[in-house]
Amino acid sequence: MLLVEEAEEEDVVMMLRLPGWNTAKTKVRALRTAGTLRAILTITATLATPQAVRAEQIVSTDGTPACSAEADKMGIRMLGVLMETTPPCRHDAPQVTDRAGQPVSLDLWRGKVILVNLWATWCQPCLKEMPSLMDLQRTLGSERFQVVAISQDLGGARQVDPYLARNALTGLDVLLDPKGSAGKAFHAPGLPVSILLDPQGRQIARLTGEADWTSPKIVDRLKELINAASR
Repeated sequence: MLLVEEAEEEDVVMMLRLPGWNTAKTKVRALRTAGTLRAILTITATLATPQAVRAEQIVSTDGTPACSAEADKMGIRMLGVLMETTPPCRHDAPQVTDRAGQPVSLDLWRGKVILVNLWATWCQPCLKEMPSLMDLQRTLGSERFQVVAISQDLGGARQVDPYLARNALTGLDVLLDPKGSAGKAFHAPGLPVSILLDPQGRQIARLTGEADWTSPKIVDRLKELINAASR
């Protein structure tokens, strides 16, 4: 169950657009109080069995297999666990912008390992893990690694900027995705979802749900993955 407090109506619309929820049995109870929408969403996702999970029969121009939506959504069974992707696979490029509204490609970070975090200001688990993402950037951020947080807020900068300023969140590269392009491209079954991309832009690991990114177990494994991908 995901409890969303003080969400705007447009945000609930965004929740229901997320790919994993489109195929789920979703019950929504919305209560309007003083212009505020409070929603409780109960999600029961329909997931593939392990035997049915396989890479799609599509390859990119460099021969990398396309990431399987079924395999990506398996992560909902192991919330908070960093699941490695073997072999690495490639997603479609999301259509995102910077906070000034200018189009940005994730190719901007090509050559680095990046942790792409899909989040929103209405997502309580997202907000809970955001400080630890900032700490992760402080710990591992370098010419080889960067955290890139992509907001799924429909309101764009008008919702995101006040939150970042109010909570003094710095060091993260924050992008905007009001159209939900990244959620579709990365097969997000909900929020938050974090995808680890190697220097060639291929998925090498992902984590569904919130995490403590200061956990020694996660940090140590990320260091190993960054070192291996950067060779």
